[in-house]
Amino acid sequence: MMGNKETNHFENAQWIFVKDIPEDVCNTYFEYETVFSVENRENVRLFISASTLYAVSVNGVFVDCGQYADYEDYQVYDTLDISGFVKPGKNRLKIDHYVIGTNYFTHRIQIPGIIFAVWEKDRCVLGSNEEVLSRKNACYQDGPMEHISGQLGYVFQYDACTEELPWKKSVLSGKEKHLFERPIKKLVIEEETTGTLKTQGVYLTDSKEATLGKKVYNAFLSTRTAEELLGIQENATRWSIPEGDMAEGVYFLVDAGQESVGFLNLDFEVPEACEVLIGYGEHLEDLRVRSSIKKRNFAVRYYAKAGRNQFFNPFLRLGLRYLQVHIASKSGTLYKAGIRNTYYPLQMPENNISHALHHKIYDVAVRTLHMCMHEHYEDCPWREQALYAMDSRNQMLCGYYAFGEYKFPRACLKIMCEDRRDDGMLSITYPGASGLVIPSFGLHLFATVREYGDHSGDWEFVQEIYPK
Repeated sequence: MMGNKETNHFENAQWIFVKDIPEDVCNTYFEYETVFSVENRENVRLFISASTLYAVSVNGVFVDCGQYADYEDYQVYDTLDISGFVKPGKNRLKIDHYVIGTNYFTHRIQIPGIIFAVWEKDRCVLGSNEEVLSRKNACYQDGPMEHISGQLGYVFQYDACTEELPWKKSVLSGKEKHLFERPIKKLVIEEETTGTLKTQGVYLTDSKEATLGKKVYNAFLSTRTAEELLGIQENATRWSIPEGDMAEGVYFLVDAGQESVGFLNLDFEVPEACEVLIGYGEHLEDLRVRSSIKKRNFAVRYYAKAGRNQFFNPFLRLGLRYLQVHIASKSGTLYKAGIRNTYYPLQMPENNISHALHHKIYDVAVRTLHMCMHEHYEDCPWREQALYAMDSRNQMLCGYYAFGEYKFPRACLKIMCEDRRDDGMLSITYPGASGLVIPSFGLHLFATVREYGDHSGDWEFVQEIYPK
């Protein structure tokens, strides 16, 4: 195994999991809760790793989410500064956990579990163990269901009306510790919700449609003017469908303003429980969001409770320009609908191109490349989010000139070279485990490594991955 192993932060922590859950669990969400005490708010850090994804809250406030996609023997941990979220004395830590449990282009099956430790300066005040309370998150529908795409995994369906399960003590997951520090920066997640209401109307759903994407795409839409449907208030949009109007509910078309990547964020109020479908896409060429393309489904479902619903999903990054939101309620109030943008933090060199058109082309190209940077370079943030040897070679080469940054491509090369197949070939993506191989992509690795060395001068790393 290549790289410097880091385990001191986890000397008092163990990999844990939820009790009475089979190891072959698939597409399921979990929750963990515990308390810790600190003396003050200085230099309090949370070290955490999860298979597949995590989201952290401290004292009821969202802190961060993500997980650098990794391997069983190359477990990447994050270091989160939680100093601004704690108070002197007792604090409550909540961790949401998603296990995909199926091999995809973006993730591979691993022993499920999480491991974490809280340190105040040089003192460990909490380590994950069997005393941590945990349970399955019953609000998310679990098990195999329709896919977003063959690369990205499953859609999600959330029911806010579901009763919570009781907490139980956790169990040791059986995972060994092979922990390595995250090789790149954490993503920035913006606080504000990006999304502007562009149009609205009423809809009817074709009940014969089987997938969420088709339900949104093939719904019967009828546009309404704001005067016919809406009552605009400060920071809120009320809707009321007139009595006798043949409609299942209201739809809103939300524009992020430009192509964007982020996490779904909804805030609305309805008088009674109802279904909410959210489709997302990059254009409106079909006079609606193209949420269904062959077997791909770019839509999710949220089942709302009566009253105020505030929902943020920190597990699925959406690549989009538009959201199409269907709310099966004749009246209600919309406060927010959109995404919280997320991106990799970079210092962008100034664009000194004087020719106006060339200047614009360069800016668009650089932004496109930047939008394909999250845990690693990805072929596109919309339908795949996967790391390929050929695609990333082109992206890395452009990135040397656009960003002058080398940690990110270095990490891409490392995760590629950690790939293991019995036949010695490179998998089609990393750290995915789809079983597919494109032999020529293995040859691209030679050019990619050489170019990395030429541009970065980091021949020590090249020597490290040379055996691969």
